[in-house]
Amino acid sequence: HLLKYGKSRIGIDGLKNLGFYILAVLYFSIAVSSIFSTALLKKLGTYKCLIFGGFGHFCFVFAQIFPAVKYDNPENDSFITSNGFITTLLVICALINGMGAALIWVSNGNYISECATPKTKGFFYGFFWIVYMMSQVVGSLIGAAILNSGKQ
Repeated sequence: HLLKYGKSRIGIDGLKNLGFYILAVLYFSIAVSSIFSTALLKKLGTYKCLIFGGFGHFCFVFAQIFPAVKYDNPENDSFITSNGFITTLLVICALINGMGAALIWVSNGNYISECATPKTKGFFYGFFWIVYMMSQVVGSLIGAAILNSGKQ
């Protein structure tokens, strides 16, 4: 039932394969930015890198509002619901998020190393991975609940 519903909605807003392209830009940006993230960490410091990375995630999540508005109001022909604006905004935010994500990964490892002693380092990294993996499980459950209760 959900698969049939999902297939009938693909491309209804005119954005078709935009999600695929945004993820490609995002992961390409992470890969390229990872090359420079250690140098930026040394120059800016852990705290500033974590703030910038958080801004990248915020930007990317905020940009997802505009396709949702377009989907909910298909008759709205304003600038913020135009395909050109949405595509440009999402690609730019994916680039910013990719740069920020690379910085976050380097910064969180550095931060844990700075906070931990050699004796507690294994516990701190283990705790980080438990929380990170649980966020994947909890996030998937929330996503499933949202999709299950969506428009029919």
